[in-house]
Amino acid sequence: MVLISNLVYGLNNLKRNKMKIAVEWLWRWIMDNPFGSFQDGLNAYNKAKEMEKQQIIDAFYGEAKSTSILNGEQYYKETFKNK
Repeated sequence: MVLISNLVYGLNNLKRNKMKIAVEWLWRWIMDNPFGSFQDGLNAYNKAKEMEKQQIIDAFYGEAKSTSILNGEQYYKETFKNK
C-alpha cells in the first residue's frame, strides 16, 4: 500500500508543479515536429521512455523515503523492466 501511495503522491506532485509527464512531452514533440525524420522520432521516443522511467523512480520516493524497503531504481526494475 505504501508503494501505491508513494506513486500517487509523486504523480500528483508532477502535475502540481506543472511538469510534463513523458507522454505529454512526446505528444507535444510530435505536434511540433510533424515532418521530423524517422530517426528524430525514434530519438524523441527513447527520450520519453527515459523520462518516464525517471518519473516513476521519483514518484516512488514520494514522502516515505525512509520507510521504503526498495529504492526507486529497484522498484522500477522489478515492476516495469520486464514488461
